[in-house]
Amino acid sequence: MEEPTTEELVKMYKGAQDCANLVNSIVLAETLTDYLTDRLKRNVKHLENTVQSTYWTDEELAPFNAAITAGRALLPIE
Repeated sequence: MEEPTTEELVKMYKGAQDCANLVNSIVLAETLTDYLTDRLKRNVKHLENTVQSTYWTDEELAPFNAAITAGRALLPIE
């Protein structure tokens, strides 16, 4: 796979920020419905894939890792 352009990296990073914000908002929900659990699972997986990518250089990934940790704490062990 080709290395992403700077513009693509900016777009991917912004998408990951949105994903982390969604995970964090679900974590704060009073009730975790099946729908929210499914969204949480999909977004945590997306963030895990994002932070494992090798094309990041000096981008701040700590908020993504924090959202992964918080989200995983609510998900059943698979």
